[in-house]
Amino acid sequence: MNKNNIFGIGMLLAVLLVFAAPAMARTDDVTFYLNTSDGSHEISVAPGEEVTIYLDAYAPVNTTAGFEAAIMFDPDVMECLDMTENTSLTNWYMWDFWGVWDSGYGDGMMYINPTAWDPLGIGPGLLRCGDIRVKGVNPGTTILYLGVSPGDIKDGNNETIIIDTEGDYKDWTLAENFTFTCLGPAETFTKSLPLGWNLISLPLTPLDNSTSAVLGNDTIAYDAVKRYDTATHQFEDVTTMDPGTGYFVHVTTAGDWTYEGTAYTSISATLSTGLNCVGWTNKTGSALPGALSSIDGSYRYVARWNAGTQSYEVYLPDAPAVFSDFATMDRGEGYFIAATADCTLTYP
Repeated sequence: MNKNNIFGIGMLLAVLLVFAAPAMARTDDVTFYLNTSDGSHEISVAPGEEVTIYLDAYAPVNTTAGFEAAIMFDPDVMECLDMTENTSLTNWYMWDFWGVWDSGYGDGMMYINPTAWDPLGIGPGLLRCGDIRVKGVNPGTTILYLGVSPGDIKDGNNETIIIDTEGDYKDWTLAENFTFTCLGPAETFTKSLPLGWNLISLPLTPLDNSTSAVLGNDTIAYDAVKRYDTATHQFEDVTTMDPGTGYFVHVTTAGDWTYEGTAYTSISATLSTGLNCVGWTNKTGSALPGALSSIDGSYRYVARWNAGTQSYEVYLPDAPAVFSDFATMDRGEGYFIAATADCTLTYP
């Protein structure tokens, strides 16, 4: 379910009543930014997961006196929990986050409304206006953007309006559209990992792909995570883990590996001639050779790692079944594919 919704910004009503006449575009326009803690303009969360979005503004000169922000969103996808102004901006007063209500932009559309006013002006520089804490509600995507084009000044709410210390309206821009995605319901994957090396892959896309988050449950311990580099033919240490790739994990305390994420349902992996270490989807029992039909004729063998015996097992597509050690591709497993030509593995 994808929904594109309107993101608008406007100014304090009291200011609008005093300064009602718009002016021509100025050279000291303001640029608005919606950011996250890592500076990203897009974010993905699970239903019920909370995250903070930052409202920033760049003012080239210190003439910016006020604004009002009507931030549009779909309450079926995202919920606003609370809003906090940047208390370091001590010269701002009459700051307020107005409440959340029906916007009039369509069934179910709503908005939040931060406002600020300083008759002395503020700037220059990038200003952290405030924090908006939101959470995912239901699976879907909303694109947040300013609902009124720069220079398009209107009376009332639901719009972006910037005003300067002379009482003139100023143009503004939005640096980049902001995408908020609520993922499908989180699933849990569990796999027993014995002592020693284990060749695994991620059947679920984790919300946090750091190795410490993916492998950091209390029932196992490990001291190395490595991936195979096809270009250098060497194993290298990694700090992040993603679906579609096979990883060797050296387990020092055996137990059940458990993590949460959303189902990784399809794979598209570019394979180079030679060995490639890939993962598999969130599907168990994908029968061979059909599971690898997309690269039929372009691989010599597939190998997986038996953690119990600490040795490899092999599937040979051109040999009788009795010569192969396994006949299915399964979730949570990593595989070496010996490609005889550059090709692309897709499944399903």
